[in-house]
Amino acid sequence: MTYPKLYSRDSSGGIRVWWLEQEGNAYSSHYGVEGGKIVSTEPIYCEAKNVGKANESDAVSQCTTEIKALYKKQKKQNYFESIDDIDDAWKEPQLCKLYKDYADKVDWSQGQYVDEKINGICCLITKNGARSRKNEIFYTVPHILEELELFFKKNPNGYLHGELVRKGCLNQLNKTVEIISVGRKEKDITPELLRLSEQEIIFIYYDGYGFANLTDASDFQTRRDVLQIELSNCNYCQPVNYIVAENEEQMKEFADNYISTNGEGVVLKDPRMCYVHKRSKNCLKYKKSESAEFKVISLESGSGNWAGCAKFAWCELPNGLKDKKFKTNIKGTQEELREALKNKDKWVGKMITVDYQELSPYNTPLIPYTDLIIRDYE
Repeated sequence: MTYPKLYSRDSSGGIRVWWLEQEGNAYSSHYGVEGGKIVSTEPIYCEAKNVGKANESDAVSQCTTEIKALYKKQKKQNYFESIDDIDDAWKEPQLCKLYKDYADKVDWSQGQYVDEKINGICCLITKNGARSRKNEIFYTVPHILEELELFFKKNPNGYLHGELVRKGCLNQLNKTVEIISVGRKEKDITPELLRLSEQEIIFIYYDGYGFANLTDASDFQTRRDVLQIELSNCNYCQPVNYIVAENEEQMKEFADNYISTNGEGVVLKDPRMCYVHKRSKNCLKYKKSESAEFKVISLESGSGNWAGCAKFAWCELPNGLKDKKFKTNIKGTQEELREALKNKDKWVGKMITVDYQELSPYNTPLIPYTDLIIRDYE
């Protein structure tokens, strides 16, 4: 069986083509330049899975399943079934570098935009819908897309970058994940969930291009000023809160005030920067704490009023220290953490983000805290 061809635009402007063929329990790949040389691989043979169990899959069925997974993966990598769609490819967002690594290189001569760093879910919106930074579709925000219909009708090449958050919970990620996670597929969406999303979820935007003749090469200051005008009549789309700081002292004062209200930190943006689809030294995050991802070994109950709640998580240390572990505090309500402890196996082996003050001489995080959120919501 020959499966459909998928197409993509490569960095030199050419059209790439890719498809699979299946014969029994084996499949082979075919790829290359459309109209040019095609490379064909040797067959890959699949084996039966879960033999003797209720979910047994014979070798041919397993081959079909693996092919479907490969097609899904290719589509996430900007391959399309129609050549006409290849120029609407998803583009990764601009990401931050660390302020501490570039502090001495920041140019304050024209000021620096200092945004509140929102602890929400990164969201990229185009005429094709709302997607995560990993190119997964958000199905629970039709109210935001409907509000932006006129914007994209006027600006079909528009690209908006921001965060999905829950009203009044800008720095409580778990509250947002409950509604927005990409784990909620289209078939799982209910009218009740959509009503809750419309009541609770907003889009905090902080950058974009493709409107008013502005491109990704236009300067950030102009992009932001124009974008706020373009979206000024929106209810569900709101601008990030920010200041323009003239020096590091003003930036840190703004950051300290925001962090004191449970904010995560701030992001510095050079007013002259263009938008690049990668990490940028002109976009720097400043936080009072460090953060990193660690693998969960187990959850541990608290005591007293927190008995029966997942108050601590034991995590594995990386970089050759896998035989050592450390314990981190877990943030959350008693209701949330009681439920977490009941389902503790869900977290074992998963990666979570841990915030900490600094590393000890033994490379153990000091004063660690986590929201106990697995980053599969993107």
